[in-house]
Amino acid sequence: MKCCLLFWLVVSAGLLLSTAWADEVVMKNGDRVTGSIVKQDGKTITVKTDNFGIVTAPWDKVASLKSDQPVNVVLKDGKTLVGTVAPSRGEG
Repeated sequence: MKCCLLFWLVVSAGLLLSTAWADEVVMKNGDRVTGSIVKQDGKTITVKTDNFGIVTAPWDKVASLKSDQPVNVVLKDGKTLVGTVAPSRGEG
């Protein structure tokens, strides 16, 4: 019995950790998409999810996004910034 309980605790912890390390995109209507941000091209954002595969959404419908992994941001003048992103205070 203790063996089964320990197994389910380990599985539950693994599931919680896997979502804690995922990127998250919050849409303006409140929907949330978690996975790995693959691409953002100014018109759309593409996220690879475990459950739904590749999800593409219009960029103008995005309220905020968060990523613990470094992302490349290319500015209009061609400069590239690299870093993590998160909602600013008061938003999100």
